[in-house]
Amino acid sequence: MIRCFAFLPLLAFSYVVAQEPTTAPTRLTIYNQDFAVARTTVPLDLHAGTNEVLTTNVTGQLEPDSVVLRDPSGRNLVHVAEQNYDAAVVDQQWMMEKYEGKTIDFQIQGPQVMESATGEQRVIPARTVEGRIIRAGGQAANGYPYNQPLIEVGGKMQFSMPGVPVFPATTDGLLLKPTLRWQIDDEKAARFSAELDYITHGMNWQATYNVVVPRQPIRRGRSWRRLSAG
Repeated sequence: MIRCFAFLPLLAFSYVVAQEPTTAPTRLTIYNQDFAVARTTVPLDLHAGTNEVLTTNVTGQLEPDSVVLRDPSGRNLVHVAEQNYDAAVVDQQWMMEKYEGKTIDFQIQGPQVMESATGEQRVIPARTVEGRIIRAGGQAANGYPYNQPLIEVGGKMQFSMPGVPVFPATTDGLLLKPTLRWQIDDEKAARFSAELDYITHGMNWQATYNVVVPRQPIRRGRSWRRLSAG
């Protein structure tokens, strides 16, 4: 019996991504060149005039020039006057850059619960220190891989954060998910489910085949598919 193993690149592999019950499922056709074609639906309830529409049911590596929004039935024309895509989802680095040049609190010790000899418990609040963010740090634009944060604490500068940064709860402009926005002009009111197609990067797949060839004229084979998303 002869065993043959082969790694064969294929063109594409279709895959359906399960979503939350309130969102439409996304069908992916994943190619083995670090990209995929995504297809989902967006409910449209348009009135005559200008409509503002958005969806967060998109990936963080969407290619804006590839976006197509249309009525799959062909009964309605979707007139997109403007399109904007924002993938700058909020994280600690984003917040540090937003508050660059400003003073915030840094938590140097979390709240603690102390218990006395009599069993009485007392909560000691978290300890914080004020620091001014001179430089947020992160990816550098001059070719260096990383810039250290520069923080002023008590009139002195240091190249590290004194603790966990604590930002005001009133911070505006927070983006929790990648968002695709349209300005759609329509001559009359219409309600339908539009089809949204786009190209996204960061996905790949490969197939591995295990072919078993016995001495008799019978062919058996097994295959494995491995998906990866970055």
